[in-house]
Amino acid sequence: MQTNGEAAVNKLTTEQKISHYITLRDHKQQADKDFKASMTRVNEAMAKLEAELLEEMAERGTTSEVCKGVGTAYIRTVSSMKTTDRNEFLKWALGNKELDAMDIRPNKTIINEKLEKGEFIPGIKVTQTNLIGVRKGK
Repeated sequence: MQTNGEAAVNKLTTEQKISHYITLRDHKQQADKDFKASMTRVNEAMAKLEAELLEEMAERGTTSEVCKGVGTAYIRTVSSMKTTDRNEFLKWALGNKELDAMDIRPNKTIINEKLEKGEFIPGIKVTQTNLIGVRKGK
């Protein structure tokens, strides 16, 4: 069942739909920007408390602090990795048969080029979806 708003949208011309879409997209982008800016003080305050808790736990030699009825603060280790020498890493992984140490995924640009030429690429599934793109007029 359509609401009155949906019925009204369906009666819009293509030009009106595109115009409304651009207006809504611009509004959403501004709202996202405003919200992010409004969180600056909150994020800074949280970062300060995190640093203070981390320092206190380091001084006590603990990895967690439990405050009954309130919550628990705990230290967690997060790793970030970046390949600095792709060839050396590949040589190590292949030479030591450590393929599980790598994340392997298809390069969309290259695979699409090969598929357009009619080449078959084993071991991948390609899913294509049609989407609408809208650009603002000049």
